[in-house]
Amino acid sequence: MNRARALLISAVACVALCGALAVPALAAAPQGKLTSQEYALLSNAQAKVGAALSKNAVKWSGVRAICQGPGSSTTLLKTQVAGCVAEVELFEGLADFPADESKCGNTEPHKDVCLAPLYTAIANDAAALYASVVAARQAAVQRGFTGSCLDALGDTPKQVSEQQILATVTQGLAHEIKLAAEVVEGKLPTSDLNVSKLDSYAKAFQRDASLVIGQSSPKLSVCPHQ
Repeated sequence: MNRARALLISAVACVALCGALAVPALAAAPQGKLTSQEYALLSNAQAKVGAALSKNAVKWSGVRAICQGPGSSTTLLKTQVAGCVAEVELFEGLADFPADESKCGNTEPHKDVCLAPLYTAIANDAAALYASVVAARQAAVQRGFTGSCLDALGDTPKQVSEQQILATVTQGLAHEIKLAAEVVEGKLPTSDLNVSKLDSYAKAFQRDASLVIGQSSPKLSVCPHQ
């Protein structure tokens, strides 16, 4: 599905459209073609997300409502909904992160301890996003979509790879931050902390997050529809 993307915070937060609205049973859905209902409702959902993102203050609950609206009457819709929700969760977390981080304070040792669960949450969200986009693309392939339409409904193999890398990097970064917190708390010896490794993960995270939020997909209009 085409994803309307907008930069929200320091080039590390955006939201993407994965939503659709309910359609008849899967058995009635044509192979490689959207029904007229699917196409009309998907286009309408995209417009609504675009309008929501254009506001100065994004209401994440409203975007999630658009994601969840479709329901799960077909496998395709179920995976599209899951992907949309996963993206919203990740990018909302990124958007809120600066404010959450500031609450942790600006001095050691408390900051690392406070940051650990924040990074763990981001890592979990990144992993959920990767799993959801894999499922969404598989569902679109099974439905018979190919070419640009497949990329509009799912993600390109390159994009999926970038999301996998981001999930791996955020998991590694969260692990290193957790180690740092446990060293600060005296639970682990200082030798367990590898500062250069932590810094490497942090730089990779900034790079890979930028790649993922910069992804774009073909417009839904490339898809054959009734």
